[in-house]
Amino acid sequence: MSRAQPELRLQISVKQFLTVALPPSIEWTANAAGVHVTMHTANKMKASGVRRGWPDLQFLFPDGVTRFIELKAGASLSPEQKAFRDRCEPHGIWALCRSVDDVANALTGWGAKLRSHPFHACGGSGQP
Repeated sequence: MSRAQPELRLQISVKQFLTVALPPSIEWTANAAGVHVTMHTANKMKASGVRRGWPDLQFLFPDGVTRFIELKAGASLSPEQKAFRDRCEPHGIWALCRSVDDVANALTGWGAKLRSHPFHACGGSGQP
């Protein structure tokens, strides 16, 4: 993986953490829209309903509420991401995270009982 893809590296680290720490009562998935693909594939994704600005991670909590995390590694939000954030923030269902620790804090803030903290799940470095 190229060092020029810090957001992808962050998302892979977050996935590794979630696999260890998230309780089975919380379902989650990642949005592949941020992955670099060919123009042909991007056009097919758009035609099939993939939308710009949709957050990187979606979580279905046991209370039936879906919550969203946008991962950023230094970049700022796009106009579409800001619009999505603005629709979600009044309901407390959206978080911007720049690290595995930020993800853990967002999830626990939403009431998730994590099985592990990033420091413990990642051998003490905060990065798996």
